[in-house]
Amino acid sequence: MMDARHLTKAIADPSYVLGLDEKRWAALLAMAEAEQLTASLAWRLDGLPIPDAAAAVLAEARQAAEVQRGEALREAEAASRALSPFGIPAILLNGAAFAAAGLDAARGRQIRELDIFVPFDRVGDAEAALRGLVHPASGLQLNLHHRILPAATEPEPLGNDLWALSHEDMIVHAVAQLFAVGDLSGGLRNLWDIDRLIREFSDESDFWTRLHAASARQGLTRYLSRALRLSHHLFETPVDAWLAWEARPGDVFYLGRLLARNGERLEIRKILRFAFRLRARWIAMHPRASSGIGNNLVAKGRP
Repeated sequence: MMDARHLTKAIADPSYVLGLDEKRWAALLAMAEAEQLTASLAWRLDGLPIPDAAAAVLAEARQAAEVQRGEALREAEAASRALSPFGIPAILLNGAAFAAAGLDAARGRQIRELDIFVPFDRVGDAEAALRGLVHPASGLQLNLHHRILPAATEPEPLGNDLWALSHEDMIVHAVAQLFAVGDLSGGLRNLWDIDRLIREFSDESDFWTRLHAASARQGLTRYLSRALRLSHHLFETPVDAWLAWEARPGDVFYLGRLLARNGERLEIRKILRFAFRLRARWIAMHPRASSGIGNNLVAKGRP
């Protein structure tokens, strides 16, 4: 039975789609939609000769993602203006941060939430400043993240009074996003974020040393290592061999869960998915016992 490796091959190596028949194109688009990767796939396949029907679907998804990106940036700038009188910097997270920073990870990224980190002791002021800020027509949900990031490095300015985490902390946060939802729902999109971020930042001076230090500060090195292995396996992400370590026996189960999608958009591997749902419940009940993955993803709430 076909699984979502069909999708990961196409997005990692666009030439894979050349020569696909109608059935396999339908399966690819169904998987991409279910995994929220259609617009990302559209960017990757740009310029390739593909069937008209598929091209229309991809073009529509890409345009929708561009609209979302514009809305997110406008709302982020409005949030910054609202927070400024209180002396609270607008530190963006996730897709909004990728878009504001002009990162490759933002290409085709669906941005349905505006995620802003504020210091724990300023949550009250931030909620007052931002209440009712996001216009309903934007379709965005505004979330305040307020758990203190342990010893995170200084945020980086993006212009327009917007900020983002440092490059290494941005990746560690993406790792936390991947594993904090214990059932790995949406995992392929999270893993694709990690691939794009690493490819963009890995040529920086001392990148792998800084990334390791950031993961160690937050107690997430073993999760980072697994994310590197999974991303390398599925997307051929360039990784540091020492930091990724050797493969672990459990990796095969994570790969199986991430790829548990058939060509009709349906989830497969019922027993494996059930096991990961149990894992999610256990993490929710015992966040400290699970090596801190639940604690190190900044807490989220709506203003």
